[in-house]
Formats: sequence, structure tokens, C-alpha cells
Amino acid sequence: MAFNFIQFQHGMSPPEFFKHFGTEDQCAQAVKSAGWPCGFRCPRCNAAEHYVVGHGARKLFQCLGCRYQTSLTVGSLFEHTKLPLRTWFLAICLLSQAKIGLSSLALKRQLGVSYPSASALQHKINHAMAQREGSTNAASQRQGGASGPQGAKATGIKVMAPTPSRGCLARGWQSLNCGSFELRIVEH
Repeated sequence: MAFNFIQFQHGMSPPEFFKHFGTEDQCAQAVKSAGWPCGFRCPRCNAAEHYVVGHGARKLFQCLGCRYQTSLTVGSLFEHTKLPLRTWFLAICLLSQAKIGLSSLALKRQLGVSYPSASALQHKINHAMAQREGSTNAASQRQGGASGPQGAKATGIKVMAPTPSRGCLARGWQSLNCGSFELRIVEH
């Protein structure tokens, strides 16, 4: 029998995942590093000087020059979400490492969210993976249904929209390989 490379992809164990993405601050730092690899840049005037407005989980970055406010999640998969980033990261990890896919009901149970939330998370993540693959049927293949092979894997998702205002394009994207999605750990 031939060696199946998909079965032996490097994944991330739960302890390793929680070590890197166990808190909301760690997840926010990963999104910040991916979105602004060269540091904050105002989307309107491209200035680097800014200050943080607000407290708690969702902080806004306000430009000192033009006073434009933006958040970490603007232009990303996480835009307009009320769920913690930690929940999103765990959902991405679970969906990307499931061999034959994961139902919305199973995702609901593992994340501790409502069924509509789990279904929306699954839809958005699978849609992002399908876009990354350049194929509209990648989401159905990930489910392992009749339309796709069992155990089909998507190779990754972009968590940030590639816009010039999101940071230095010369350095590219920072990401972490958690199964088959891309969001690398940035060492400081």
C-alpha cells in the first residue's frame, strides 16, 4: 500500500495549542502579528503613531495623525464577531484537524457555543478554506460527503485580508501550522 502523506501531516496537539493560544491576549497578539507584521499602520494616512482606545478584549487603535480608529479584526475572518478570538482559533484547529470533517453539532459541543454560532463558524471557516484552495467544492470535500473523498484536507486559510494598510507586504504573512490551516507563531 502506498504511503499517504495526508495522514502524516504535522498537526498541533491540544497542550501545544493551548500553550500558544490559550488566552485571548495570545490570540490577539497572533492576529496583530499577522495583520501588521511591521507594526501598526493607519489604513487612512499610513502613519505609525497611534494609541489604544478602550479596555477589555476588544481594543481600538486610534491614529495620532488623523484620529481614524480601527481594530485588530477589521479585514479578517474574525471581523464583526462577538465570540472570543480563542473560540475562533480553537474552531479552526478542530475543523482543520478532523479527518473526515466535523459537524456543527459536534463543534457546538466542543466549543460550548450555541448551534447557530457553531454553524456560522463552520461555514465561515470552510468558506475561507475553499477560497484558499481556489475551489468552490473544497468545503464539501472537507465534510467527507458523497461529493468528496473521505479525509480530504484543505491546506490552509488566510485569517487576514491582504490589504496594503494592514502592514508591511515585503515580509509576507506570519502564520502557525495547526493541522492544515495557516497561522504561524511569531517568536519575539
